[in-house]
Amino acid sequence: MVNSALKQYRPNFYFLIGLIAAAGIAYYSETATSAATFHSPPISERLTDIALVPLAAQRPATINEHEAAQIAWQYFKHNTNPETGLVNSVDGFQSTTMWEVGGYLFALIAAERLQIIAQKEFQSRLGSVIESLQKMPLFDERLPNKAYHTSTLAMVTYQNETTDVGLGWSALDMARLLLSLQAVRELHPDFRKDIAILIANWDLDALTMNDRLAGADRLTSDESIRIVQEGRIGYEQYGARSLMRLGMNAAKSASSLATMEWIEVGGVDIPSDRRTIEEYGAINPTLSEPYLLMGLEMGWDDESHFFASQIYKAMEKRYNELGILTVLSEDHIDQSPHFLYGSIVSNGTAWEVVDEHGTAFNEFRTVSLKASFAWDALFGTEYTDFATSTVESSGMREKGWIAGLYEMDQRPNEILTLNTNAVVLEALYYRKFGPFLSPYN
Repeated sequence: MVNSALKQYRPNFYFLIGLIAAAGIAYYSETATSAATFHSPPISERLTDIALVPLAAQRPATINEHEAAQIAWQYFKHNTNPETGLVNSVDGFQSTTMWEVGGYLFALIAAERLQIIAQKEFQSRLGSVIESLQKMPLFDERLPNKAYHTSTLAMVTYQNETTDVGLGWSALDMARLLLSLQAVRELHPDFRKDIAILIANWDLDALTMNDRLAGADRLTSDESIRIVQEGRIGYEQYGARSLMRLGMNAAKSASSLATMEWIEVGGVDIPSDRRTIEEYGAINPTLSEPYLLMGLEMGWDDESHFFASQIYKAMEKRYNELGILTVLSEDHIDQSPHFLYGSIVSNGTAWEVVDEHGTAFNEFRTVSLKASFAWDALFGTEYTDFATSTVESSGMREKGWIAGLYEMDQRPNEILTLNTNAVVLEALYYRKFGPFLSPYN
C-alpha cells in the first residue's frame, strides 16, 4: 500500500512486523478512479432468488463466551498507552489509524456492557480517547491523519516516523471512527456534548465528493494533496452507510449494484466488483470483513444480507465438498508479506489470497479467528460453531486472541492485533444485544 496506485479497497495501512521485533512498516495506498460509467447489470431480480441465511437470535452469553471476551480484552490491557489512552494496532507497535480507534471504541462499549470492565474504567478510557482525538494535529488542518503515534499523538509515516505535513486522510477509516462515536453517543448520552465538540473541529464535508467517498493523499513528489475516490465492494458500502447516518451524501457508494457482477464460485453466485486491477489499479477481492462489520455494528440492509449469505454459503460448501475448513477475511499474518486478503473471489479468480498488489499467496490462506466468531454470532449455524470451536482451541494467548490458523497445516498464525480482538468483543456483544446501532437510523 506504499504505492498510491495500488489500493482503494479499504484505505487503511497495515503493519509489517516480524515475529519478535515490535516495529515495522505500515502500508497504505489508494487510487482515483478514471471517469467511467457503470450500468447496473440485471442482477437486482436475481437477489429475490437468493435464499437468505437467517440471523441468529440474541441470547445471554455462556460461561465460555464470557471467558472469550475476557481473553480478547487482555489485548487492550497490554497495548493501551497510558499517555494517551490509545491502543496499538499491532502488539507492541505504537501506531494506529482511525479505523483501529473506531474498533477500539466498539470493543470498549462491548467490554463494559458484557461486564468485562467496570463503568468507571469505561468512562476513564473513553474520556482519554476523546481527549486525545481533540489534541491530535489534523492533516491540512481539516481531518485526522492516516496514522498517529499512540504515545505522542504525532502524525507519523508508515515507518512510524514523525511527519509535520502528514500523509492524508481516509474516508473509510473516518467512517468507522464516526460510526463508533455514534454508538457511544446513543448508548452513553453523557458523552454527547464531548463528541459534538470533537467532530465540530473536523471538516466532514471533505469525506465525500460527487456523492462518493473521498480521501486525500499527500504526494511525495511535490507534497501537493490529491483527492481520491475510496472503496471497493463491501467496504465502500460500509463507509457510505456510516457517513449517511450523519447526513453526508454518499448515495452513489451506498449500493454496489452499479459496479458489480456475479461470478460463480463452486456453484454459488458471488458478488464481485467489476472495477478490475488492470483497469483501475486497485485490488477488488470479495471477502467477509465489510459484511461482518456491517452486520455487527449497524445491522444489514437487504443487499448486504443477500451478499453476506452468498459469501457464507460458498465457504461452507467448500468445506462440505473438500473437507477444508474455510473462514476467510482480511488478516495480518506472522510472516512476510504480513497482511493478506483471503477472498472468495478476487479479480475473477476464486479463493485467491492476495496482497495489496494483487500478488497471490494462496499458501498462506488463513482460517480467520475474528471472522469465525463474527459469522457464528450473526448466523449461529452448525458450521460456524464448528469453525469457532476449532480456532478457539488453539488461539488463546496471554495477551489475547491470535489471528487464526493456516489452512494448509492448521499451524497457528501467531500475530496479535487490535482488529482481531475488537471483532471478537463485537461478536460477543452482538450475540447478546444485537447491533450496536439500529439499521434504520
